[in-house]
Amino acid sequence: MPNVRVIPNYACDDTGLPTSTAVGNMGDIECHEHQNGILVEVTMAEGRQQTVMEIWPIERHLTEFQDKTNPQSQAVFIAPTIFNDSLRQIKFVKADTGKVIRPYAIDEFLAFLNETASLYVA
Repeated sequence: MPNVRVIPNYACDDTGLPTSTAVGNMGDIECHEHQNGILVEVTMAEGRQQTVMEIWPIERHLTEFQDKTNPQSQAVFIAPTIFNDSLRQIKFVKADTGKVIRPYAIDEFLAFLNETASLYVA
């Protein structure tokens, strides 16, 4: 995706691999594609832990990201699997605030990247 500018908010080792997640109150990866912003949040958490630890912080990070980029910015949430309760919270966030959080299991996200020319989904 040549039109996507990627800004990681985490520490990397000398080979470019992440050594930790982003510092507090920041999304893991900020992407900019033309005028669109995409906040990428990643986790290895699954089950109830995923729902408790990830969804509300993602919504907060997305609000802050939208404030500094574009109100139409959206978030991509990537995990090994997406827990059903996480999906329900994501749907609630959309209904309550209009914010878009797009959840992907890792294999689904890789398939998405192979099938599309744009990271932002209108």
